[in-house]
Amino acid sequence: MSWLSKLFGQKKVELKASLVILGASGAGKTTLVRYLETGEPVMKDPRTTLGIDIRQNPITISGWSLSAIDVGGQELYFN
Repeated sequence: MSWLSKLFGQKKVELKASLVILGASGAGKTTLVRYLETGEPVMKDPRTTLGIDIRQNPITISGWSLSAIDVGGQELYFN
């Protein structure tokens, strides 16, 4: 037992974070969020995200509870 666990006891630490995915339109942001949720590649139903998609259920990875926020991409225009 480390001295920190002796000092603070055996409390279970809950790790939380918010994950915001930004990028150009069609870059695969929604596909990445779906992959993190299911653990499987999602190849069908490629819908475009309109506005902001805040996932209701957190994604749990290695003890972390992630709240995913998928922001719809924008077309890039160069002059």
